[in-house]
Amino acid sequence: MTTATVLERLHWKPMWVSHLGSVKGCLDYLNIPVSEAWLMGATGHAFLINVDSRVTAVGPTAWNTEMLMNLASNVGCVIHAVHGWKSEPDFQAKQKLAWDNTKRAIDQGLPCYGWELGMLEYYAVCGYNEHGYYYSGIGTADFRAEIDSRFKADLTQGSISGDLQAELKQIGIAVSPQTDVRQRFGCFVFTDDKTGKLHSVLEAADGRLLVHDDYDRSGGYKPWRELGVSRVGFMEMCWVEPGYTSGDVETVKEALEFALDIAGGKSQWIFPGFKPGPDGFDHWILAVESRTADAFGLAYNAAVWGECRYFAARFLQEAKERLSGPLNGLFDEGADLYAHVHHHLQCVAELFPFHQRQANHGKDNERLEKALRHLQEARHYEVRALGALRTIYRKLDEVISV
Repeated sequence: MTTATVLERLHWKPMWVSHLGSVKGCLDYLNIPVSEAWLMGATGHAFLINVDSRVTAVGPTAWNTEMLMNLASNVGCVIHAVHGWKSEPDFQAKQKLAWDNTKRAIDQGLPCYGWELGMLEYYAVCGYNEHGYYYSGIGTADFRAEIDSRFKADLTQGSISGDLQAELKQIGIAVSPQTDVRQRFGCFVFTDDKTGKLHSVLEAADGRLLVHDDYDRSGGYKPWRELGVSRVGFMEMCWVEPGYTSGDVETVKEALEFALDIAGGKSQWIFPGFKPGPDGFDHWILAVESRTADAFGLAYNAAVWGECRYFAARFLQEAKERLSGPLNGLFDEGADLYAHVHHHLQCVAELFPFHQRQANHGKDNERLEKALRHLQEARHYEVRALGALRTIYRKLDEVISV
């Protein structure tokens, strides 16, 4: 008989940046209060872009995330990691070390997360049995029911009408007009008022609205000896402990320093063949102009980097609230510029929706021309936004020096 040790409250949080969706789940489990925007901005990820010459789906995860995990310490946690490549001679020893550390952490009530437990994404690791890891994340939300497509208008507006409330009640989900509806990971996300469980509504390619349950624990497990044994061949397993929370000025300054370093294009955090910052937008624009952009990657990159810029604007607004004073105008300016970048990337995402993607996306000239114009505008505002970040960074340095 297989026995399991499970952290029942640990769930992955739906974000296109699955790495931070995993970290957010761990922070929530540890009762460390931090908003998605503060987490995304404090780690610098809100300001990142990483694109290869064909804008493939590899870019959002193919970079050195070591500094991201270091900066997470500013929001009240310490992330420990074991990672390695299957081509390395000590790979099996690292697999065993990751397995032993994860079991020890979970036994101590510490949440974990790792790479490619299911798909090529990050997952919250919420338990184990004698054979392998249980996990929560993309692909673990169960399909519950279909609801009428006419309710898309309600969900888009973030509202719950009486008819939608009645429809959800029929499938056992309790909501009210006060229920908060948000868009996350290409879905409309809300919480059951009675159970506190998360539910998501996904629009299928044919227009149907599909209701899914929470990103619960996987039905099966990932054998620990198979972690990292894939085409990519990379293994990463982390555990998260409570830690010291840094001051707001230091947190913002370090995040912006990291963001500006990456955007400069000569960073140790970016792998060969990829471009960050304005150069990344140039890669993207050229790929669309030359019709060489990968169809899957076009949709995925638009969704991921659009989410990042949404949180960049929110992070700067939260920084303004936390550091209210002479920098208010600069934070407003930066937030406004990133809101423009988000708008144009969101337009690209709407032209090429990820969950309705098609193989001929890369050949639809009319949509590609519209996307091209939005990307050019996004780059324009990105350059201006980086200028605002440099000014804020210099002013923060003055504040710290006083």
